[in-house]
Amino acid sequence: MLILIVDDNKLNRDIEAKILLKMGYDVITAESGLEALRLFNEKKPCAILLDCVMPDMSGYEVSEKIRQIESVNDLVRTPVIAVTGNDIDDNRELCIKAGMDDFISKPVDVLKLDAVLRKHIEIKKTLMQPLNIKALMISADDDKEWAKELFELFVSDTDIRVKEIEMSLEKDPDLELLTRNFHTIKSSAGSVGADIVAESAKQMEAFSREKDFDEVLKRMVDFKDEIQKVINFVKSG
Repeated sequence: MLILIVDDNKLNRDIEAKILLKMGYDVITAESGLEALRLFNEKKPCAILLDCVMPDMSGYEVSEKIRQIESVNDLVRTPVIAVTGNDIDDNRELCIKAGMDDFISKPVDVLKLDAVLRKHIEIKKTLMQPLNIKALMISADDDKEWAKELFELFVSDTDIRVKEIEMSLEKDPDLELLTRNFHTIKSSAGSVGADIVAESAKQMEAFSREKDFDEVLKRMVDFKDEIQKVINFVKSG
């Protein structure tokens, strides 16, 4: 999952980026409001950490413009988290008015940042369609029968790989097996348009590479639920 950090202070960007990378997120950074808007349009991050005070454009202005872009293009709301060195109570009304979703203080508290991001990314996931039909049809060259076969192949292969992962986690976790299977699920999910599963698999792969097997085990139930939501979505259609 990709997080956009927006702050004119390089040290702040570097500290936040290091924290997020440790959590298993991918990170891009912007040092100005204009750069932030460009990256938002190009990269479609799953959340944004936004400094409130910047020289070219305030965080409030950036947030307002992001909400305008989402409204015009009918996009799912992207969580915008205000990162402020000022008293949050003094800024709360301005943040809400600008369309921000939450607030954290500088210096950033790791546990609070983790909790805030998880909360809002989960909210965003519930607003997204489990399957991007357009992406699936592109992969299938607009052939409905081939699209159906591709999706069935994805489901059967993913089921096998999830079972292998769970067996490994129950015993002595195999780093190579876990990273290989999560990497493959990430790739195949992306190919069939299961974007949420692909992003989750990417994060699970990152935790596996870091040998944080406790975190992988803790997130397996949610990971399997996301896969099941995609299957249920297709069945209901």
